[in-house]
Amino acid sequence: MLHTLAPFETTTKASKNYEVGEYLTYTGNLYKVTAAIAKNANLTVGTNIEATDVATELNLLRSLI
Repeated sequence: MLHTLAPFETTTKASKNYEVGEYLTYTGNLYKVTAAIAKNANLTVGTNIEATDVATELNLLRSLI
């Protein structure tokens, strides 16, 4: 089974339920979910998603080691 690390969203409405800490892509950018999102709910930077990048997320993981 193929798993997607960061599903691609094509609108500002979530295509699925997201839990805090999951990732999604929208308009070519990577976002981390900061508050649970229900399917069809709005994706809003600063409310339930925040922009991030792979380097930032790897540095966060490294700081936990």
